[in-house]
Amino acid sequence: MKKSDLALMVAALLFGAGFLAVIPRLWPMPELPLDTPARTLEAMSREHQSAMDMDLSRHLSSASLTLDESALSWLERDLGQQQAKKLLENLPVYLHEVQFKRRNDPTVGTFWIHPRQGLSGWRRTVEDDEPGESLDSAAAASLVSKVVHQHLGQELSGWELRRWERKRLESRTDHSFVYERAMESGSDARLRLSVSVAGSVVREARQVLVTPPAFLREQRKSGFKEQFVQTFAFALFASLGVAAFLYKLWGLRRGMVGLAVPAIGAAVVVASLALSRVLRSGKLFDLWDPLSPQWMSAVKVLLQGSINDMLAALMVFSFLGAADALDREAPRHRGIALRNFLRLRWIHVDVGHASIRGYLLGWVAGGVLALSTWALTSTLPGALIEIQPRGFFFHGINSSLPTLLLGAFFLQIALVEELGYRHFAGNAILRLGAGRWAAVILPALIYGAVHSGLDFLPPAEPWWARIIPITLVGLLWGLAFLKWDALTVVLSHWACDLFLFNRTRLFSEDPWVRLSAAVCLALPLVPAFVSIGWKLWLQWRAPAEPEAEPWEEDPDFSGADPGTEPDLPVQASSETDATDEPPR
Repeated sequence: MKKSDLALMVAALLFGAGFLAVIPRLWPMPELPLDTPARTLEAMSREHQSAMDMDLSRHLSSASLTLDESALSWLERDLGQQQAKKLLENLPVYLHEVQFKRRNDPTVGTFWIHPRQGLSGWRRTVEDDEPGESLDSAAAASLVSKVVHQHLGQELSGWELRRWERKRLESRTDHSFVYERAMESGSDARLRLSVSVAGSVVREARQVLVTPPAFLREQRKSGFKEQFVQTFAFALFASLGVAAFLYKLWGLRRGMVGLAVPAIGAAVVVASLALSRVLRSGKLFDLWDPLSPQWMSAVKVLLQGSINDMLAALMVFSFLGAADALDREAPRHRGIALRNFLRLRWIHVDVGHASIRGYLLGWVAGGVLALSTWALTSTLPGALIEIQPRGFFFHGINSSLPTLLLGAFFLQIALVEELGYRHFAGNAILRLGAGRWAAVILPALIYGAVHSGLDFLPPAEPWWARIIPITLVGLLWGLAFLKWDALTVVLSHWACDLFLFNRTRLFSEDPWVRLSAAVCLALPLVPAFVSIGWKLWLQWRAPAEPEAEPWEEDPDFSGADPGTEPDLPVQASSETDATDEPPR
């Protein structure tokens, strides 16, 4: 074992321990059962089907977790995190949304279930031409009071009627009522209960926490700067994609670029994003119009999504091709293991080494992110850590197969970002002779700025502080790219994201969910298992034959980078060399 590998193992243990110690403070979770099984939620909903006068016995259903993010952000800032956590036990902020639909039936039933308190509200769609009774306002108010008490356990005598409206249709009369009350005695926070009556059916009753308009305006105002920085950084990243595309065309003309591996990389991105959409069953169900076939709706969603996915696929196609051309002109080739990985040649020793190193480096990256964020929030006045889950966390929470979805979704993110920031931009800066530190620092700065608008990354405030830890992680991956290769940083990025976004599942009360999360964390090690397993198989089949390529040997390339030894000649290119394997 090399000294550098031993140092990496020690660093992974130390930074991994720091990551596990600090992560509960950086991504605090509400003490709510957010992973209630869909079957349980659907059964609870059917118990209240009489509230909306529907028979749900023949309906299909789907459940997903929702969040009123504005209300949660205001609660934390107004009352503090600990008090906000206590109030989440009762307030309609995190809610399970359960939908019921039936083919060829335009009526859709929706229930909102609080993780602790049970039913929080419901809604059914009612067409304007659907016949019904014409109740007067007193009868409608009496019906509302009865149904709300029966199903929500609320006495409307404790609520203030803020608005009442009546709408007369050709075949019925509709009523809507809006009630409000203080969240607690002496508090400015208010709960709102909106109730709608269609004929003689209470078609909707929904509770929400009223977020003060002044807070929403302030959020819009304060969020502009971070959105501007993020947009500017995205424009720079897109410029890298354009530059890579042009350099790829130049490489094709000179016979230095193969098309197979870039096409495979682009296909992996498209397939990963498509799989991520398929596994977000709640979203697909929500977009399904029951007047059309369900399969047709799903295909439509996938085709529409693939239009956006083509941009990411095109960037990967360009990054891989351009980096291939840069690799062929350099004495040291950092893309060989990545090419073997994309071609599923996982028995190669370089793929196995990159898998293990990338996994260990993922723990180091997680530790750098967590510890630097903790240091910032401990020293910056007014720094704020927000309650999770938010943002990307919901991809796994609302998936039918979260392990597969998280693996696919974050693999394509790792490919797009690391191929752009490190494999192409890092190689290009080296080729221009700007030096190794420029190849590390410049992409890391853009990488950090691109993440400035992702407010589910800590700290929530001040917004610019979250750029610093992300930039530090980018510096780490830049150094790792120079030390090892492109596949190492891709798998490290993948592993780090899986560590972060499996957090809610790792602390689940369900042991099977925790086991599934552990399997998800191990996905970046699969190439290493394949490589080691293949070597063991060969030793078992022919123990007396010496191996041509023992797994213990490290085939890292030791050639110098352009710019570090000016007199070192680069590899000569061939106008007819359009293969996918640069010489080793």
